[in-house]
Amino acid sequence: MALMLAACARNGSAAPSAVTAQSAPAQVHQETDEQPHHARHAKTDGQKARRRHERRTPEQVIEHFDTNKDGMIQRSEVPEAKQKWFDRVDANHDGVVTKDEIVAFRAAHHHEHEKK
Repeated sequence: MALMLAACARNGSAAPSAVTAQSAPAQVHQETDEQPHHARHAKTDGQKARRRHERRTPEQVIEHFDTNKDGMIQRSEVPEAKQKWFDRVDANHDGVVTKDEIVAFRAAHHHEHEKK
């Protein structure tokens, strides 16, 4: 506003009407029938978790959970929140998840999604 008044004073014109940044019309986001950008790209918690785990290699998953460093994941090494995951991945139900079981689970899980 001060710049506008200074410019008007220099060229001898009358001061503009009281138009300020506060009274200027705000830019309005035009709504469309489409969802807003952020809604189209929003992910559910399950999708986020799935993407996060798919980014890890089977070796990285084992390294993450394998506290005794034996190259496998024992049930006792998995937190309560991941016990369901453990049960699904432990194909032979021996209480241990191996790299091969993670690879097979991911391949089967990926195949299930292609059917939908």
